[in-house]
Amino acid sequence: MSEVFAPWSPLPNLRGEFNLVTLVDDEDGFHITLKNDTGRALKIDFLTVLAYRLTGRVLSPSSWQNIEAYSGDAGTLFRADASPWIEEMRSRQAESEEIDWAGLMHMVVSLPGEVIEVLCDEEPNVAWTNSLFGDAI
Repeated sequence: MSEVFAPWSPLPNLRGEFNLVTLVDDEDGFHITLKNDTGRALKIDFLTVLAYRLTGRVLSPSSWQNIEAYSGDAGTLFRADASPWIEEMRSRQAESEEIDWAGLMHMVVSLPGEVIEVLCDEEPNVAWTNSLFGDAI
């Protein structure tokens, strides 16, 4: 199965380079805060997550070359279709009525030094924030 990455733009003007500021996994969900080259902070909140992984680009799968082809023109956020990771997770998990495998999404946050991948059952909430740790605007 060949992984296909499609740019995902939940907000306008998400182009440019972003850097990771915080990554938090707590009882309220999985939260990523990014900062762009103009200093604006972007908050990505996943309410439910089956799995996530943070990988340095040097160690990332060769499929990341597909994302590199976008050269930042498509932004930082992607959705992976035909995801081998979802298939791998499905093969490792016992059949469970709690997991909607058909509805599972493989979301990707592509950053200069690392890649964050998240398996979730709904798109995350994405919003610009007033500060790196503040409320959404």
